[in-house]
Formats: sequence, structure tokens, C-alpha cells
Amino acid sequence: MEADLQTLSSMAAVLKDVEDMQKMSEYLDEVNQSNAFLTMAYFKQDGEGVISTAGRRPVTDAVLSDLTQEGQDGIRKALEGESSVSRLFMSNVSDNRVFAYSVPVYKEGQITGALTASDHIEILRIFLPAIR
Repeated sequence: MEADLQTLSSMAAVLKDVEDMQKMSEYLDEVNQSNAFLTMAYFKQDGEGVISTAGRRPVTDAVLSDLTQEGQDGIRKALEGESSVSRLFMSNVSDNRVFAYSVPVYKEGQITGALTASDHIEILRIFLPAIR
């Protein structure tokens, strides 16, 4: 999990200069095709965002308030400068039981947005076989 947070933080550093949301959507979709995350998303401070889900077309007009409470909480923490890992929840984006990593995106010392990625609970079953 720590490695996934580090990966997401590294990606946030690279994506900090992408201001066009259509371009951000294209980048996230490309990156999401080459990693194990189920969903990747970026949200600006105003709550507008883009979502890339494996096997689906990217959503370019996402609104933070449309996400589950768990998803919103992690993104809001990131928008305040705190990286986080959520509790398990049922995602209304991917229709899977997931947890989400969220990290702040900084540009010139200011938080401009939040990068988040969700993962299946399958990774946890390796360590905790009783999870259903």
C-alpha cells in the first residue's frame, strides 16, 4: 500500500502542469491502462474532475459530490494536503468493493487538485483471507 501511495504521489508530481481537463483525462486513461488500479481520477479544488476506469470511456465532467462519501472524504483530505487510504466501500463508479488512495497535487507550493486511485480488495485477501 505504501508503494501504491508513492506511485500515486510520483504521478501527481508529473501531472501538476496539466491544466486542460480533457488532456488530464487522456493522460489518466493512458496511465490507467498500464497499472493495476481499477480507477484513477483527478479533481480540482472546485470539485470538477475526470475519472478513468479500466475498460470504460473516461468521464470528463465528473463532480466530486457525485462520488460515495468515502471517495469524497479521501479527495477532500488530499485537497487539504493530506495523503490517505480509505476504508473499504462499494464504488458507484466501478461497481466494485474497493479502497482508494488519494494524494494532493502541488504546483509551485500550492495544492491545485487531488489525484486518487482505487484498487480491488483482492490485494487485501492475500494478507487477510477472511475478507469477503
